[in-house]
Amino acid sequence: LTETPKVKQVSRFASKAAEEFAEAKSIEVPEGFKGTANGDKISVKDLKQLAEGPKKGKVNASPTAQQFARDNGIDISKVVGSGAEGKVLLKDVKDLKPGDRVCMEPGIPDMTSRASKLGKYNVDPAVTFWATPPVHGCLTSRVVHPAAFTYRLPDNVSFAEGAMVEPFAIGLQAAAQARIRPGDIAYVIGAGPIGIMTALAALAGGCARVFIADLSETKLKIAERYDNVIGIRAGSENPAEVIAEATGAWGVDILFECSGAPAVFRDLFRPVRPGGCVVFVGMPVEPVQIDIVAAQAKELRMETVFRYANVFDRALDIMASGRVDLKPLITGSYPFEDAIAAFERA
Repeated sequence: LTETPKVKQVSRFASKAAEEFAEAKSIEVPEGFKGTANGDKISVKDLKQLAEGPKKGKVNASPTAQQFARDNGIDISKVVGSGAEGKVLLKDVKDLKPGDRVCMEPGIPDMTSRASKLGKYNVDPAVTFWATPPVHGCLTSRVVHPAAFTYRLPDNVSFAEGAMVEPFAIGLQAAAQARIRPGDIAYVIGAGPIGIMTALAALAGGCARVFIADLSETKLKIAERYDNVIGIRAGSENPAEVIAEATGAWGVDILFECSGAPAVFRDLFRPVRPGGCVVFVGMPVEPVQIDIVAAQAKELRMETVFRYANVFDRALDIMASGRVDLKPLITGSYPFEDAIAAFERA
């Protein structure tokens, strides 16, 4: 906090008490700062907690104060990373032994919560999730993690593939929410990692074929390496028209929205058949409008996805069976000490 440029009007971002504390402790903030994105002010307690830094992997300041720190280049030092694999080090761990190759599910819920008892621990308000402020991530040489959320890698699944289990789990969650029936035809909007994982999960779940749309030719070529994945060039083709022609003007059984791009919501339901399903996977940054009447006219079922629950072991079983091969999605591996170079390439 003390290494940032000085600002004259501290009251722009802080309460009177926080202003006095900032002045007493020589806490300075960038010139021209106008407050957090939602206009909230931070308190003296927030400033004290930011100055103290992380404790036990958590930054204890309020979300408003943390946003203030991020907006203004104040280092509150959180470790990133939510997908991890490695080897067990400790003894006396039930069902695991030292040297076992494992991957870890990054969310730790309160297993006594009502959400967890319903089997929906992914939406437990008390869940602790790696790399989600104020919780540290797993990009470190060692982590301590509950055995219940640590999974032994099958012998034919590499460490590199183990790192792909976490995003693949999101695809499986989406497929489960869709309630796929054998022979369904699906359409995925967005050919990023989550979109491609969702397409593969849909095929594994019983879909006969999956259309996938994106503006990026590079991403579509990666997706089209897989059998029964059909790319749609959204920049030069109309996805709804392509799907109408391919389905006899009937539409797809399931649409997975994996882009979060506001523009796609304007005519989102057009490619879906009457009585079909729409699964919202992507997360728009800002609220978006959807045409509820268009959905009602087709009696569409709408489902949402937030992370995953009870699918990590299924993901590993599917990968080990060879039904889904994620190796084509791995473009390179880096030693731990070159992690920054990996981020820069990404």
